[in-house]
Amino acid sequence: MKHLLVGIHCYGHDSNFSIYDMCTGKAFYYKWERTIGIKRYDAHSFTNWMKDELPYLGFDVDNILEICTTSVAIRPFENNYSENMIKKIWSSFNFCIIKHHQAHQYSNLMDTGIVCDFEGNDNECISIYGHDNCNLKLTNKVIPSLGHIYNEQYINYYPNALNFVKNGFWESLLSITDYAGKVMAWEAYGDYLPDWHAKNKNYTIRDTKNWTDIDNMSLSSYDDEFKKRATYIKNVTLKYVKEVTKLCRNFFNEDDYFSFSGGIAQNLILNNFLKSTFPKLEIFPHNSDEGLSIGCLHYLIKKHNIDSTVNFNNFPFCQSDQDMGFASSKTIKKVAEYLAQGKIVLWCQGHGEIGPRALGHRSVLMNPLIKDAKEQINKKVKKREWYRPYGASVKVDQYKKYFKMDWESPFMLYQSDVIDKESFRSICHADGTCRIQTVNSKQETFYTLLNEFEKLTGIPILLNTSCNLPGKPIVGFESQALNMFENSQADYLIIGDKIHERKNND
Repeated sequence: MKHLLVGIHCYGHDSNFSIYDMCTGKAFYYKWERTIGIKRYDAHSFTNWMKDELPYLGFDVDNILEICTTSVAIRPFENNYSENMIKKIWSSFNFCIIKHHQAHQYSNLMDTGIVCDFEGNDNECISIYGHDNCNLKLTNKVIPSLGHIYNEQYINYYPNALNFVKNGFWESLLSITDYAGKVMAWEAYGDYLPDWHAKNKNYTIRDTKNWTDIDNMSLSSYDDEFKKRATYIKNVTLKYVKEVTKLCRNFFNEDDYFSFSGGIAQNLILNNFLKSTFPKLEIFPHNSDEGLSIGCLHYLIKKHNIDSTVNFNNFPFCQSDQDMGFASSKTIKKVAEYLAQGKIVLWCQGHGEIGPRALGHRSVLMNPLIKDAKEQINKKVKKREWYRPYGASVKVDQYKKYFKMDWESPFMLYQSDVIDKESFRSICHADGTCRIQTVNSKQETFYTLLNEFEKLTGIPILLNTSCNLPGKPIVGFESQALNMFENSQADYLIIGDKIHERKNND
């Protein structure tokens, strides 16, 4: 019986697929890198791999009614590349293809919203959907891609970053998507230049070619190249943020309910500006390309006039990776003690969360009162660049005691000023802000851990970053978590209710 609708995103970074069972109304989500353990990898065997995984979910390829995918948004592969490649494998199935930004918008299960990313089809960097029947698309010929700007500065600062000889063309091309996220952290180290904004006050985002370039900025007092580029990033980002907010005001009212998605929806500065202007704005954890298969799936559901939306069980913890179980109250109390003592804990519970942020199911945790907690995690586990900060998780009923923010942040997609910057130095970015996750009691295990930690330390906050080694994806399976523990210097690994302790002679 044909009862499966399938959404696929592949032949780009963050390959993923989503399945909707029309008989039961259940949906399943897979991100490929979580299974194979290779970050952002997208070999052409992805769709064959999906065929192999269907039996794991209790299905067969003969159950597929229709498949929808996105078109590739990376030149020179854009022209029918996804369609042609997938049809070679899925030629016997009903098949349709939708635009990159269209899939982003559908992934939010909403008809109205803004999509902002590195680049979609036909060079489009911003699209606005739905409001008063508007379907506005702005290409990078008339609007800048913030991703392009960030990548350009990263490559100029690290000229060996794009090493085609060492990594190969495809892997280097995909690694570009990581650069923008790294450069986003530079903004906090830069200086605001009122004169630059005054000089460019009459330029809009359509006049990017006239924006003052870094080499012409008045930065004679800065000898440090990083400082110069950080200042450029800060001022260009603020200019971009203000102009995008102004653009949104042309289409949305302050009380409108709409979504924001695309890779640029990971930018905390822009998110904060938009949220403060439009309080009902929704940003979901799968806003980047890992949510595209969900958008394709929702498109099919609407196409088949099914009176339902994609209903993933326990969203956003809906990876169809290994269910690692949950810690008992006894184990949670022990872990709280380890954290209070300043230990580094790898914390793996249930299924993994969708999206790039660790939300308490696949996390590296540490006491934020430890002054050098960031440095310890960098040295012993993550090996991150020195300028990149770590986020924090806090009980939702107390976050306003520690952070200056007027709204909740359940998916760690907003930043907030830290009230006590000295005590919480380890989670403070250079500008005194922190990307926070507000945790409610529905996330029972993690909330209980925060509660037990508060009993011991007086604070309901933990430093929280994703559970992965440098260059590797977030762990999806117990074997990957054990490998991470063996190849790091973390003190404890908690898998469900099992505690793995590092021996003194390790």
